[in-house]
Parts: sequence; C-alpha cells; structure tokens
Amino acid sequence: MSTSLTTSLRAGLQPLIIKTAVSLVNRLGDLGATLKAFGSPDTLHSLATAIGTAGLTTQLRQSASLGIELPATAQFPDRLGQNIQQ
Repeated sequence: MSTSLTTSLRAGLQPLIIKTAVSLVNRLGDLGATLKAFGSPDTLHSLATAIGTAGLTTQLRQSASLGIELPATAQFPDRLGQNIQQ
C-alpha cells in the first residue's frame, strides 16, 4: 500500500473513530442515532477533506524529498540541506 494512501486512511479513520465515540456518549449509547448522525453532509464533507488533505500533503512531501532518511555516509552539504528543509 502506498504511503499517501496509508496516510489518507489514517487521517480519515482517526477522527471518525473519535467522533463516533463522542457521539455515542452524547446520545447515551443510542447506536442508531449515532450512525444516522454520520450520514449528514457536514460529517461526510469533513471526512473527505481530511482524507484528501492528508494524501495531498504526503504526495507533496514525497515530491519535494522531505522526510527521506539520508544514509549514514551522506555528505555534510546533503545533511545540511535536509536539516534546513525540516
């Protein structure tokens, strides 16, 4: 599985799990009402935005070579350039 896909799924699932738990507590354990609330356009829009943003950010970082580990034998200018980018 690609890095951007994995990041996108994590970005979508984490808030979804948290929102589900909070919603379930707020609705006093009523699972039907909780699931119905997640069908709202606002919830779906925020979920799609989180997934899309995470995927795009990961793709941009990869194309800019950010977050790539340098080998131990990397020259000083390469290490300096990476540290500046971070």
